[in-house]
Amino acid sequence: MKQDWLNPKQININELLKDSNQNTIVLTGNQRLTGVLRGLSEQIFISQQFSVWKSPFIIPWNSWLLMLWEESLISGLLPKYEQLLSPWQEYVIWQEIIKADLSVKPTHSTIQLVQNAWQLVGSWCIPQNESAFSYNQDSQLFWKWLLRFQSICKEKNFVSVVSIANKLQPLFKSQKLISPFYLILTGFDELNPLQVQFLTTLENLGCRIEWVERQTKSNQVFRIACKDVHEEREWMARWVRKKQEDNPGTRIGIVAPQLQNQRDAIQHTLDEILIPEIFHPESQNLTPPYNFSLGKALNQFSPITTALNLLNFFGTTLRFETVSHLLRSPLIAGWAQESSARALLDAKLREIGEPIFTVDGLIDFCVRFDSNTACPIFLQQLQSTKKWVTVNYNNARPGQWSSRIDRFLKRMGWLEDYSLSHETFQLIGAWRELLAEFASLDWVMGEMTAIDAISLLSQMASQRIFQSQVNNQAIQILGPLEAQGIEFDFLWVAGLHDSAWLNHFDPNPFIPIPIQRKQQIPHSSGQRELMVATQQMQRILGSANEVIVSYPQFNEESILRPSPLIKGFTAIDAQDLALSNVPLWRDIIYAQSQSEVIQQETTLPVETTLVRGGSRIFELQAACPFRAFAELRLHASPLGKVQIGLNAMERGNLVHRAMEKIWGALNSHHQLMALSEAQLAELIRTQVMLAIDEIRVDYPYTLTNRFRAIEIARISAQIDKWLALEKTRSPFAVTSREQTVEIELAELKIKLKIDRIDTLADGRQIIIDYKTGKVSPSEWFGDRPDKPQLPLYSL
Repeated sequence: MKQDWLNPKQININELLKDSNQNTIVLTGNQRLTGVLRGLSEQIFISQQFSVWKSPFIIPWNSWLLMLWEESLISGLLPKYEQLLSPWQEYVIWQEIIKADLSVKPTHSTIQLVQNAWQLVGSWCIPQNESAFSYNQDSQLFWKWLLRFQSICKEKNFVSVVSIANKLQPLFKSQKLISPFYLILTGFDELNPLQVQFLTTLENLGCRIEWVERQTKSNQVFRIACKDVHEEREWMARWVRKKQEDNPGTRIGIVAPQLQNQRDAIQHTLDEILIPEIFHPESQNLTPPYNFSLGKALNQFSPITTALNLLNFFGTTLRFETVSHLLRSPLIAGWAQESSARALLDAKLREIGEPIFTVDGLIDFCVRFDSNTACPIFLQQLQSTKKWVTVNYNNARPGQWSSRIDRFLKRMGWLEDYSLSHETFQLIGAWRELLAEFASLDWVMGEMTAIDAISLLSQMASQRIFQSQVNNQAIQILGPLEAQGIEFDFLWVAGLHDSAWLNHFDPNPFIPIPIQRKQQIPHSSGQRELMVATQQMQRILGSANEVIVSYPQFNEESILRPSPLIKGFTAIDAQDLALSNVPLWRDIIYAQSQSEVIQQETTLPVETTLVRGGSRIFELQAACPFRAFAELRLHASPLGKVQIGLNAMERGNLVHRAMEKIWGALNSHHQLMALSEAQLAELIRTQVMLAIDEIRVDYPYTLTNRFRAIEIARISAQIDKWLALEKTRSPFAVTSREQTVEIELAELKIKLKIDRIDTLADGRQIIIDYKTGKVSPSEWFGDRPDKPQLPLYSL
């Protein structure tokens, strides 16, 4: 009976693999299951004491099609001039098609949706006729773009990945390709129409096909409610450790929906419970006893982040975050010799607070500061790079940019002095593959600017998933899709609250919704997603002898309820779980702490009588003696904060500079009163402009013409109000401006700077201190005044 394989049957996977031979091809739904089945097959033959054996051929579906394509191409069964497009080559073609039609550069998400729509049209055999896509403006646009894409592929002999099956079927029908003898499919939630069509062709040619599922284990599932996700993760990790201790070598699974969002948090909790010694400062290269099915984006790993940050030197400006990362990175040559100086330079740049730099500006800062922040190696790299980038900045094709980028990173000393770990070696390999893939865009792209090249490469790095290759561990952390077809002894399924498991109704906007629902395309309806989620849940829960399902009762915003998919399971409490009581690393450290009594009533003596810090010495001492000691004696002051615009201190300093200049021109109350309103306004504006222009060299990207005009208007308005108040005073003459004085208190000499001293007609003097923030006179009085600046002036 034809196509009886369309209904998957449950079998013992071990027995199936044991009976398989070299004529058997096992096609899997994902790479994770492929690795598991290969390992299981090896264990079966080893247990039978075979020294040599022929294993069944186990491979993911997509990899098998690509292998058949390459074999056909090498054998001359396909035209050699046909070029199979990679996903990113297709992406670029779609981008250019959409851009040409919309006259704007489309967003990444739009291109992905269009590319996904094309794949759905092919794999779900959607009829390609104009009337079917006249549903709305989006579908009409997509139909137009689809025709253009097909025209480009035909004109340039490009072949889309989704078209491979259609290209191979005639080769099998004409028997130019020999049909497999026996195909086993496993780990598939469903087969799309194109897969069914392809397999039917093979079946008609005599291929035996079976679609199998692992036998559901007879077990009991328990449901547990946790206070929040933190408690859920800790209980899960302690349960895993207890099972591992009681049953060495046992296979334990952890399944979490939305694993990509929880990966780091789950990893940290597992490290705390399973290998707390990893937090010891001297621990190195510890291999975790677990393995994640889901890797992370390539650009999230430090070596790649550093490489991409270095490539920003091809741009016209550098963001502070980029410069700061590079100064603190041990992955750039010279860091071992200059780490302290580079850290101090980073601190200096934070004090300035400029959010954007040019390469010339950064070079200037490297040579401007004192010897403590001198970084000759970094400076030489900047100067050399500036010249090299200038020569290699012209437009080029992706392959040329790939070569330039590789040479540029070597010039900057990327990973030059860095001790490479096993994972870093693999990361370098992944980076090389990324550059090769970028170079392959020569097939579909012309010359591009440096900015466009770096932007596209960064986008590709953010989409490329990297997973370090390690031996299969006994503990596996997987998402729902990756868990299909894998068996465990114990299983914990986490995060099963009422909004986490189900995939939401999310149809592709470029394919008419009625067509999607008729074809039963993924995410086309809520009913379909419920059915798929229910099937997934049943298969996952039947994959282990003992299963715990859990959900958090609260998150930061709302109360959570259990998913409808698990409400029927037996509820248990934490007391019913066998949890490990291993202490956390911080608890181990705390338990081993010992008190030490230091008999010292006085602190270290001050070696000099002249103490730097001015009135802030007394302000800090009054607020907190330890903070005063830390900041003034140990120089442990907080780092500056980079922000948009000038910080409060610099804005206050501008007012001080402007007032000093204005009273330098006026000198007295009489001259102030002698000026007309227009003359005074012009004087204020002129002096404010001079004050701002004095610091403009340090803030080239903050004090733009527009921002400069805003600051001039703001400060001028402040000073105008101040001078209006000055006019109401009795006549006075300005005796001094920004005068530095030295006072002595308890044998300490302290320097203070007085903003202004006025002398009245009767000879009395008034000390004036400019304040642009809120002032409370109560802070000047008491045994420990909070703001002792003015009281100190009175001395």
